[in-house]
Amino acid sequence: RGNIRVLCRVRNPSSENRVLDNNASAAAAGDTFHSGEMGVEVEGDTIRVTHGNTSETKKWNFPRVFPLNVTQQEIFDEVSPMIQSVLDGYHGTIFAYGQTGTGKTFTMQGINPESSTSTGPMQGVQPRALNMLLKKCSTSSTSSDSSDSTRIQRTLKISIMEIYLEKVRDLLDVKHGTKEEVKLDVRQGSAGNFVPGLTEKEVSTQQDIDDLIEFANKRRSQAATDCNTHSSRSHLIMQITCASYDRISKQTSLGKLHLIDLAGSERIQQSQVEGQQLKETLSINKSLSALSEVIAARASKRAHTPYRNSTLTYLLQDALSGDSKMTFIVCVSAAVLNASETFASLSFAARAVTVEQTKSGNKHITNSPAK
Repeated sequence: RGNIRVLCRVRNPSSENRVLDNNASAAAAGDTFHSGEMGVEVEGDTIRVTHGNTSETKKWNFPRVFPLNVTQQEIFDEVSPMIQSVLDGYHGTIFAYGQTGTGKTFTMQGINPESSTSTGPMQGVQPRALNMLLKKCSTSSTSSDSSDSTRIQRTLKISIMEIYLEKVRDLLDVKHGTKEEVKLDVRQGSAGNFVPGLTEKEVSTQQDIDDLIEFANKRRSQAATDCNTHSSRSHLIMQITCASYDRISKQTSLGKLHLIDLAGSERIQQSQVEGQQLKETLSINKSLSALSEVIAARASKRAHTPYRNSTLTYLLQDALSGDSKMTFIVCVSAAVLNASETFASLSFAARAVTVEQTKSGNKHITNSPAK
């Protein structure tokens, strides 16, 4: 509706209190849970947080605040209209943002104990979005006339990258992690910022999608910390491009969707990291601060927005500057001991929701066939 949309997901603070029903709640098996007294209350779309040390209480209102037992399907239902618009040539960006260990990766990817991919009710936004787009592409029609089933020819392509220590890594490159791995940089082009040489794979079946996600997930940088046994040490960015060629108008609409699982912010004193993990934490926190600075600059409509302060914000400059429909799924912990981080995450979210995406209605059309 013109502004960045913010959804808030609250994670149960203890494994004893998690809810595992047939629909798969946010508190999923296999993750680390912060123990401690509840410090968050949810009433409708209002979230109230009590700081354990100072007893300070503050409340925020957002377009949607999910209860602790929200299902993966309910989360997806809130973002699916944006994904649908990608088929029509619009750009969309969905971020999972928050403290480490609050369920961002579960929200975006889901969990399957036997595989790097996720199936069934545990599926996150990422596989559900791909499933939805794949079904639409296989139908190959946007016409209300069911007899015109061959009017639209669609192709779906995927790239998966991570930003690790401010460097772009291609997770679909077979040479990733070897001496032959190609160094990638963000460049400016006529169609916006991009990464030259980034692997892009066309997908036409569910197996194609599962294979690519599993291949990429095995290469993402992770480590165990005192806050999270499966802590993501990089920002994961899946770029999905949908080209829809209209055989009658001879035009191609180019929709693009970025699904971003951000590495979580963390306090060094709490995570107890050192060595390489300390470098990773400092880099993560610095890039998240840069993202916060960009949002603050846009919220206050400053003359200058510091997109170049990090690889993340420079790569996503076009989306962050307004040329994309955008949603932040802000994940927070309900534990009192994490109240400081929860305050910070929700303050960021409150700024983000005021940002106007002035160009988000633009449709991207070319006069060439889909490739």
